[in-house]
Amino acid sequence: DVSERAVLHEQVRRLAELVSERLRSYGLSGRTVTAKLRYGDFSIRVDASGSDEVGGLATSFNAMADKIGELLKQTAQKVRMEKELETAQAVQSRFFPMQGLEHPVMKLSGRYVPASECAGDWWHYAQIGDELLVVVGDVTGHGVSAALVTAAAHSTFMLMVNQFTRELARSNGAPSICLDDLVRALNTGVLAAAGGQSTMTFVASVVNFKTGSMQMSNAAHPPMYIYRPEIGTGNAISCFKPLMEGRMTALGEKPEIEVASQ
Repeated sequence: DVSERAVLHEQVRRLAELVSERLRSYGLSGRTVTAKLRYGDFSIRVDASGSDEVGGLATSFNAMADKIGELLKQTAQKVRMEKELETAQAVQSRFFPMQGLEHPVMKLSGRYVPASECAGDWWHYAQIGDELLVVVGDVTGHGVSAALVTAAAHSTFMLMVNQFTRELARSNGAPSICLDDLVRALNTGVLAAAGGQSTMTFVASVVNFKTGSMQMSNAAHPPMYIYRPEIGTGNAISCFKPLMEGRMTALGEKPEIEVASQ
């Protein structure tokens, strides 16, 4: 870390001062060494062939310079990786809704807190006519590879939303969202992105604002719950009713998926 690097830097500087006499015998000024160190050049080495105390100090100087040089390389690599992760996280944040939904008959909001810089969790929604489409997905694993799969899922989802929107315009307002088509398209997208190395559990629901009905499809995802205080039997847990179980295989598990919905 930074403190360790500072300590090593000071140790090398002191060693450089101690061996300055030895350096002059080889035509190299001690000031030259300390100046190079001051500007972060740890590639300089001194002759440590002597068997006296100064020769031993020169050996220590070279060893410490090697260690600091390696530490600086590791630090630079770590900073570069952190920058790449920050960029990936910033890009992934665009896959989530910018705000919730306010509708006369319902409200929708969500909160996403990742366990790492990049992860495979994802959710989104789209209002298409009098219908609301809500999706939730979770890619196996974490890190950049999982985030790339969510990127493929998000892109596929947006393409299907555009398709459903065009179909709504052609149908003069008739419901246009087809969960079967959505699930099959996402299965293809996840399989192409993950190459069979990971899968995505997934659940989708379509709420009709006019009728109040909801249709769901679940691909190996933990069941969603609906909260109904009136069905409770004296404790809070009894007020939650599980909805559709994950009857289908996860997305990306195989080329063809058998879609089930209710």
